Amino acid sequence: MDLQEILRLRDKCRSGSKNWNKYNQMKIDYVESQDPSTKDKIFYYYSYDINLPEGFIPSDTVPKANLYLGKRSELEHSNGVTKQIITYPMISYGDQFYFSIRDGGEDRFGLIGGHVGREGITQGMLTHLENQAGFRESHISRLKIVGLINSNNSEFTKNHLAVVYRVVLRKKNWNQNKGIWVSKDDMKNYRFLEEWLQILVNENIF
Repeated sequence: MDLQEILRLRDKCRSGSKNWNKYNQMKIDYVESQDPSTKDKIFYYYSYDINLPEGFIPSDTVPKANLYLGKRSELEHSNGVTKQIITYPMISYGDQFYFSIRDGGEDRFGLIGGHVGREGITQGMLTHLENQAGFRESHISRLKIVGLINSNNSEFTKNHLAVVYRVVLRKKNWNQNKGIWVSKDDMKNYRFLEEWLQILVNENIF
């Protein structure tokens, strides 16, 4: 039985019922069999705890919410009941910004991102910067959280919340095979931007 069939059967049951729990455990087992890293514990919150608007939300208007740690495999495909925290840094050097190249048949771009857990949100973000593109903490002259991105337009964004950082580099050292540098004026010329990056470009957050 594939994942979509498991989810279809689970979602026909009353949430929390015996059958729902059975299919949800099948979902967990399936997700972990495909990606063992989903056994790691990550930060999440319950979406019904706070009412967030759609789109980019400046950091000074973000309401407080309780964060919890849970296995990623348990949190995947929650239908938006829980939202996993993803760090999403806008990395700049001079007047250029770093776009990460996504896998796919056509060039598609996003920002470096990843789940975070016990290490803390900012430390998790720094770990992703180094692991994904070779940016080390010593290369950074300034960083701060500038806001969140909340969206429910896709299966992924419905279950995740982006924590957006501004990261200014003092040294341009990176893995060129995994990204490109783009000027602010050229951003709107790129057609294949993932949803969160498109929101940042459209709302002129850069």
